[in-house]
Amino acid sequence: MKRYVVLSFIVGLALPPLLCGVGALTFFMLCSTVFTGLDDLVYAILGSGGVMLLLCPLAGWKLTAGRTLPATLAERYIPALLLPPLIYLIAVSIYFSMLDRVSLYLGLTYTMYAAVPWLLFALGVFWGARKNAPVRETGKGMLQMAGYTMLACLVIGANLYGLIHNTLLDPAGNEGQKIYLPEYLPSVQSKLLARPANPPSLRITKNYPRMNGEADMLPLYGAIAQAVYNIGNAEDVANQTSENGNDGGQEARKAALSAVGYHWTIRMPIRLLACRDYDLVFGDLAAVQEASDREAKEWGKVLELTPIAYDALVFFVHEDNPVTDLSLAQVRDIYAGVLRSWNDVGGPDARIFAFQTDDSRAQQAMETRVMQGRAMLRPLTDEFGHVAEYRNRPDALGYTFLWRAARMFPKGDIRLLTIDGIAPTPENIRSGRYPLASPIVMASRPSPGKEVAALMEWICGPEGQDLIDRTGFVSLKGSSQE
Repeated sequence: MKRYVVLSFIVGLALPPLLCGVGALTFFMLCSTVFTGLDDLVYAILGSGGVMLLLCPLAGWKLTAGRTLPATLAERYIPALLLPPLIYLIAVSIYFSMLDRVSLYLGLTYTMYAAVPWLLFALGVFWGARKNAPVRETGKGMLQMAGYTMLACLVIGANLYGLIHNTLLDPAGNEGQKIYLPEYLPSVQSKLLARPANPPSLRITKNYPRMNGEADMLPLYGAIAQAVYNIGNAEDVANQTSENGNDGGQEARKAALSAVGYHWTIRMPIRLLACRDYDLVFGDLAAVQEASDREAKEWGKVLELTPIAYDALVFFVHEDNPVTDLSLAQVRDIYAGVLRSWNDVGGPDARIFAFQTDDSRAQQAMETRVMQGRAMLRPLTDEFGHVAEYRNRPDALGYTFLWRAARMFPKGDIRLLTIDGIAPTPENIRSGRYPLASPIVMASRPSPGKEVAALMEWICGPEGQDLIDRTGFVSLKGSSQE
C-alpha cells in the first residue's frame, strides 16, 4: 500500500500539469497554423480541451482501475488528489509574491484553468476506484484533509497578502479627467490648448520653426504654435493665396501643423535638434541638460538652453482630508512603507492609499528628487496588474506635475499639500522656495534663423509668458493671469 501512496502522489503531482501544458501547447499550435478567423479559434480551443478531456480522466482511471487500493480515505485519495494541487498553488503564490506587478485577475484565471486537469484527473480516479471496497476512517480522513488545506491556505495567504493588499479592488473615488497628450497637438479645431488674451503681435506665415520635445510639454509649446503659426484662424488660412494656386491657405496650415511634433523621451528630439531636423526642443532642465551634454561629448555639437517656465511635482489629497502639510521625510516614509496610516501624519486613523503613476516624467521625478534612491512600495494596481490611477477618495494620496493636477481636477476636488510648510504657489515655485520646482527650457542651436529668433524672443516676452501661465505652467516673472 505504501507503494501506491508514493506512486499516486508522483502521478498526481506530475501528470495533470503536464497534460495542462499539452493542452495549452496544442491550443497555441493550432492557433499558429490554422487560425484565420473566429471559427478556427473555436476549433483550436475545442482541440486543446479535447486533449485534456481525453487524457486526464484516462490517467486517473489507469492509476486506480484493477488495483486493490488502500482502505482508508487518507491513504487512498489525499496523496493523489489533495496534496499535489495544494503544492502547486503554494508554488504559484510564491512566484506571484516575487513579482513587482501581477494581474490578480490573470492569476486567478490561470489558476482556474490549471485546476481543470486535476478535476478531470479526479473523476478518472474515482471511476477507476468504484469497484474497490468503500473507504474506512472517513471522519479521520476528512480531518486530515481539512488540516492540510488550512495549512496550505495560511501559506498561500501569507504569500499573496502583499498582492491582495496592493490590488485596488474598491472602485470608489473619482479618477479625474483623462489626459491624452496627442490631443494637445495644435489644430484648427483644438479646444484643449490655451489661447492668448489678445491677438499675438508675432505672426509666422512661412518658414515655420520646427518644434518638438517631451510629450508632457505639448500643452505648452502646442499652445505657442497654435497662437503664432497659421493654425488658429481657419478663415484667414482659407483665404490665403500662394504662387502655386488658390489653395495656399490649406498648404500653409498643413506646413504649420507638420512643424510641431513630440517624443516620449527627450534624447531623440535633442539628437535631431543637433542634426538640424528641429529648431526648438522643450523639456525639463535636468533632462535636456543631460541629453545636450551627451551630444556635446559624443558629437561636439553645442546647444543653447533658454529658461522659459517652471513646473513642479505636487502632492495632493481629497478636499475633505484634514492633512494639509507633509515634510519630504514623511513623503519618503509613506512611499517606502514606513508610514501607513494618516494618523501617523496628523490625520484620521485610516490607511494611506499612496497612489503612484505610470507617467514616466512624474515617476522619475519622484524617484530621483523625493525618494533619492530609496526603494518605493509596490504600486497599487488594478485587478489587471496595471498601475492604479489616482482615485479621489478621503484616504488617498497622489502626485503629479502641477499642470496635470489642474487639468485632472479643474473643479478643485483636490487640495495641493504644502511640502515642509511651503505651498506650490507660482511665487514659491519661481523663487525656489518650493523644494520640488522644475525649470523648463527650450534648446536651440547657436545663431538661429530669423523666424526662430523672433519666436524665441516672443516666448520670453510678456505675451509669451502670459500664454505660458494660461497653459497651467508657471511663467518666469508672472503675468496678469495670476
